[in-house]
Amino acid sequence: MKTAKKKPRSKKAPYYCKELAEYCAERGRAALLAKRMKVGRSMMSQWIKGTSPVPPARCPEFVRITGGWVTKEALRKDIDWSEE
Repeated sequence: MKTAKKKPRSKKAPYYCKELAEYCAERGRAALLAKRMKVGRSMMSQWIKGTSPVPPARCPEFVRITGGWVTKEALRKDIDWSEE
């Protein structure tokens, strides 16, 4: 019996943001960030892993709460923020 070969998964999720991952690497920061943004920890986890895009309207909140550590441009590379 032949089994179908599994397609290798990409190591980098489409919306991965290195700055956000680094900011949340410190223990407890992701939970605190989720609480301050009034979202569930699972949603924050998806944003950190890059499996779900951060809504453009939420990007300025990340910048404000992280003190500029995480930028809008880093969160959503697919958006031209210069038109803002």
